[in-house]
Amino acid sequence: MLRMMLFLGAIASTIASAAADQDFACPQTVAVTETAKNIPKGWHVGYDVGPTRLYYVSMAYADGISSREDYEKNLPNGKTKYTWDLNAVVKREQWFVRCEYERTNILLLIPVPATMKFCSTTQKNGPNRDVETVMHCK
Repeated sequence: MLRMMLFLGAIASTIASAAADQDFACPQTVAVTETAKNIPKGWHVGYDVGPTRLYYVSMAYADGISSREDYEKNLPNGKTKYTWDLNAVVKREQWFVRCEYERTNILLLIPVPATMKFCSTTQKNGPNRDVETVMHCK
């Protein structure tokens, strides 16, 4: 009976820790409207075409400023895994997943629950990299 209770407790603990993990997926593209003001005489505004694609996924504080990762691990196939230890520094502010896009200064931020200890993302290296949209937190 005791062995069965320990077994069930271990299963419940495993399920609870797995349920605590959370993935945050940045949208691949975002529509942005920008307006130019105080255009000098003789100049006119032009617009770049194409979607504003996801450029980088990282972690940030509430002000949106990107926080440097704590751990960097090179993986096969030209990829790197970046990990942030959310408890490595004194928490002054809540952590956010930060989604950065090309051709705009708009950032999308989503709060990470305070119960999370680590967040990581894997990115392909190089200028023509495919950006992983997911930040995995646990």
